[in-house]
Amino acid sequence: MPVEARLRCAWQALCLCGLLLMAGGAWAGGLDVHEEAASQLLERFELRIDDDGRLDIATVAAAPERFVEVAAQALPQGFDPRPRWLRFSLRNPGPAPIERWLEVGHTRLESVQLFTQAGDGQWQVQASGLAVPMALRPLPGPTALFPIALQPGETRVLYLRVQSRSAQYLGMRVWEPMAYRDRQSRFENLRSMGQGGIILAGLLSLLIFIQLRNMPYLYFGLEMLLISAFEAIIGGLAQQYAWPGIWPFPIVLVPLLGRRS
Repeated sequence: MPVEARLRCAWQALCLCGLLLMAGGAWAGGLDVHEEAASQLLERFELRIDDDGRLDIATVAAAPERFVEVAAQALPQGFDPRPRWLRFSLRNPGPAPIERWLEVGHTRLESVQLFTQAGDGQWQVQASGLAVPMALRPLPGPTALFPIALQPGETRVLYLRVQSRSAQYLGMRVWEPMAYRDRQSRFENLRSMGQGGIILAGLLSLLIFIQLRNMPYLYFGLEMLLISAFEAIIGGLAQQYAWPGIWPFPIVLVPLLGRRS
């Protein structure tokens, strides 16, 4: 092989190794949580499917090689009742401690558990999702929400266990608490105005039915109220404000109201 061809092959091999090392280093560092960022999306993490649902955190953490690295956008989002374990890390590169809220998935996930390892090696768990009453969640909100505090320079490996009979969208975003409150306040105001319009149309139709005894007005009014209830569940307003905070929210109401509406 000519010398020029050998040098070209060596250069290509070095470039490939450099890219692989950069990719590996980026994953090993996890997500750098910046103090000035209002929110950051977790674009990559590691996944393990629990086929029989019997794995616990000690077994999962002891076998990190069983995880497969995936991109959040490429993760299947269909219906799958098997538990999914997610593994990722957060790092605070700044000189000051920071507090963030981790938001997981959509409003209809049944069970979401966050596992963190304490300094003594013991595992601590926080639970959220529809199966957990609002009063017992780490943070109240329409989605699964967990507080995370990071000391300067700290890197923390986190494990999530998600199990649900609903479609498993598992997007994760790290929020600055005030930014989350502002976003959620705007969302709830817009959603409430839409809900109010639907309820008003339904009640007005029922009043017309009472006056005219015309059945289509009854059907339309009931339909609007059912749609309003369904939209309140989809947006998380029903779980957060209308449902008693000491009771789990039954996920069967989602398909039931969806079918009726």
